[in-house]
Amino acid sequence: MRTLADPEQLSSSHKRDARAEPPSGGRESFGLVQVLRGIAASWVVLFHASEGQHIDRLKASIPIWTHPIFDVGNNGVAIFFALSGFVIAHSLRNDRITFGYVGRFALRRSIRLDPALWASIALFIGFAALSSFVKAESFTPPSAAVILSNATYTQLFLDFPSINPVYWTLCYEVQFYLMLVLCVMAAQRFGRLVYLVPFAAAVAWGCSVLEQPFAGLFVDRWHCFFLGALAYWSMKSDTALVGFVVLLAALAAVGPNLFTIICMLTAVGLLVAGKTGFIRNGLAWRPLLFLGTVSYSLYLTHNPVAGASFFLLERYGVPQWASLIISFAACVAAAAAFWFVIERPTMRLAHRVKLPRSREVISGFASDAEIRPQNA
Repeated sequence: MRTLADPEQLSSSHKRDARAEPPSGGRESFGLVQVLRGIAASWVVLFHASEGQHIDRLKASIPIWTHPIFDVGNNGVAIFFALSGFVIAHSLRNDRITFGYVGRFALRRSIRLDPALWASIALFIGFAALSSFVKAESFTPPSAAVILSNATYTQLFLDFPSINPVYWTLCYEVQFYLMLVLCVMAAQRFGRLVYLVPFAAAVAWGCSVLEQPFAGLFVDRWHCFFLGALAYWSMKSDTALVGFVVLLAALAAVGPNLFTIICMLTAVGLLVAGKTGFIRNGLAWRPLLFLGTVSYSLYLTHNPVAGASFFLLERYGVPQWASLIISFAACVAAAAAFWFVIERPTMRLAHRVKLPRSREVISGFASDAEIRPQNA
């Protein structure tokens, strides 16, 4: 999803030369982050193709060792969560956070993400109604309460179903954004020891020391997001690097599940790529960069588009291997149209909400001297 978390500083996409060295204080282009978004979204698409039983015959004809490509693709969300922490930490790197800043940040995120979510809700309901009509089945639209809760990222709290199965991740993402911004603000005001609180939370819930207090709260996945933020800060700060290693060791010691393992690997990969410079243009193949550009739209829209395309292709007897290729292409084409019509205009509108900047930089674990680009 383009990220799910995708601050505008990193949304420049494939059109920009990822190898260009930014001037001091300028925007950095992280081509690898864009590529990983595209890979993560594509993996989720493959997972839902399998989960929807659209490619059962195809899977029966291929080696069993290839099945994880489809069967565990839901863990593409783990990549998104780690990327989100990394990207948000990067977006805050030059800013002094105030309550006014938090409000503007939230408004900017809302303008950037909400219209695409709302449009995808309408799309999903429309496709569901059309499917019922074609199959001569009854159709009951979601209630107003269900629609409203999904549109405001609150369905998990209110115990309503997600209209689209992928929406649960958005509930977590918006909480992640706000919590990290508040953590940075608190650290800037009261000192870096404040980071011990979110760090302790990452260890406690990531290691299952504490249970989820109630449905919908982000804490059970906080460690995935915080790993990404620590990976970014570790590029600049030895203190953050120590915390990053300790958190990794704690998670590894308790035998993490696959979701957490992928978050850990993603965060480590981001740190290594950042240290080596590979993050600027690593794997920067244009098709992958394009998938990264439309990844948020792809994430939001692929379920109804894939369902409809597989249904039609099955009716005309298209082999499942070909159906998978055609369906994936249809999902990407729909996402590209969705990005052009919905995402691109809202990105521009979000840019009009200016975030207050400060010449005095205190961000993350890094001081002003630590975060100054090395080539400046």
